Amino acid sequence: GKDGAVRTDNVKKALASAPLIKKKYPNAKFVCFFSKQPNKNSSSYNMLKHYMDFGLVDDVIYINPSNDKTTSLDDFFG
Repeated sequence: GKDGAVRTDNVKKALASAPLIKKKYPNAKFVCFFSKQPNKNSSSYNMLKHYMDFGLVDDVIYINPSNDKTTSLDDFFG
């Protein structure tokens, strides 16, 4: 969503499958991408921190999409 990791529901959805994936594929890297960082010490911030501390999330990357609604993810990685 446009609010990225600021919204707790966005973070919960992104993290929901992390334990299942790590259990089935222990060597897999689980990386979350968000458009905005959470506020320091917010619920979202603490969730991400705990999942990283427990080894369920390997990295969190924040991308800043342009205001052009036609921009695709290919543009970020191209």
